Amino acid sequence: MDPFLSLFVEESQDHLDTFERAVPSLGRDTEAPEAVKAMFRAAHSLKGTARMMGFGPLGDLTHLLEELLAGVRDGRISVTAPLLSALLHATDTLRLMTKKAQLGEALEEACRGGLRTTLGDFLQTGSSSGSSQGGLPLLHADAPLGELLVMEGLLAPEALDAVLARQPRIGELLVQEGLVPEHAVLQLLERQQRARAEKTALTTRVSAAALDELSELVEDLHQRLSGGTNAPQSDDLVAKSERIRERLRLLRLVPIATLFERARRLVRTLQREQGVRVRLRTLGEDLLVDKCLVEHLGAPMEHLIRNAVVHGLEDPEERRASGKAPVGTVSLRATVQQGELRLDVQDDGRGVDRERVWAEATRRGWASERPGDERALLSLLFRPGFSTVSAPTSLAGRGVGLDAVKTEVDKLGGRVEVTSIAGTGSRFRLTAPTHRHTWQHASSDTDPSAGPPHMERVALRAD
Repeated sequence: MDPFLSLFVEESQDHLDTFERAVPSLGRDTEAPEAVKAMFRAAHSLKGTARMMGFGPLGDLTHLLEELLAGVRDGRISVTAPLLSALLHATDTLRLMTKKAQLGEALEEACRGGLRTTLGDFLQTGSSSGSSQGGLPLLHADAPLGELLVMEGLLAPEALDAVLARQPRIGELLVQEGLVPEHAVLQLLERQQRARAEKTALTTRVSAAALDELSELVEDLHQRLSGGTNAPQSDDLVAKSERIRERLRLLRLVPIATLFERARRLVRTLQREQGVRVRLRTLGEDLLVDKCLVEHLGAPMEHLIRNAVVHGLEDPEERRASGKAPVGTVSLRATVQQGELRLDVQDDGRGVDRERVWAEATRRGWASERPGDERALLSLLFRPGFSTVSAPTSLAGRGVGLDAVKTEVDKLGGRVEVTSIAGTGSRFRLTAPTHRHTWQHASSDTDPSAGPPHMERVALRAD
């Protein structure tokens, strides 16, 4: 299986789990604001990766959910039982579409018109319009009869399953009608079963939590054997426990090149969708890092690259007028410094417009007096919902801003650093502790060389 498809499926399930867990909280006043933010981030991340992978229908549905959640967040759409039901239905549909994407099947049939119509009704009127056929909710307009009977309480689920089990399967019907030979059907089913088993084996991933627990147990054993407690010592057992610790450390390592390849795919997608030309430069692909870092830094990295292309880079005419090459450059660099992984996303665009940042903060009522230092001013970029885009698009202005980046980096105990010069460009540095789980083929003291000279650093640490 394509490793990027496998990673997409894994991340999609995580995003959908987050989305589904937050739906009940949406109906509770005290929990609703955080629930909306969590669902928005999950939908936004899933949309971006789906479109990067070329799964348009999946990306379109998550974009529709973004629109809906924006209405909830802004108070234009009320949270009602039908809305919560529609959101859960959308979650199930997205899971089905993800599964079809994994199996290489068409996605269009997974999202039937009824769900899209229902979500569209909420967007237009703030509520579902119901159905013209006896009041049946549009959510159920395309449901099979058996499922409708179960939902209406007229049929037990077990009874439906029993009846469906007695129905002849498509292969049997085709053989009975003489349309295909039986041996061909059996051979094809056997090949399909082998392929599914192979897919399952390829997509099984080691739980980071299980690795953490095993690491803690081995660490405790090592401490006991090496004299950390009063337990008897054994040089042989100490040596073996040290070998186990090292093997566990290596077991957690994955190539950071996986992130870099995701960046290349994303840039290709942005060039195709936006009709722009962007040069991507990379440095540091020889790093092996803890799998937790790769899992948590992927979405922030993609968010920053989108920002660089949509907000940072000028159009060719503007670049020529400024004496720049017509094709903008986004640089991605990974280094290890003093026990920390540093991932830089840098562009040679227009830089952060401080005046627009302050204007947006004033419009939202976040501050009445302009901060006197750059750190405080640029920290406004990380406020939830911050955006300087006047008209929302599929890539920007959806209300999922740099706060999503900071939230993910915070989970790693890391920080985000911003450097920017007007007319020269910006650099966002994601820094996270390696916890001794990073190893580099060559020296890790590579010159990080970050950004244009004389830039002022603004460090935004986790609270």
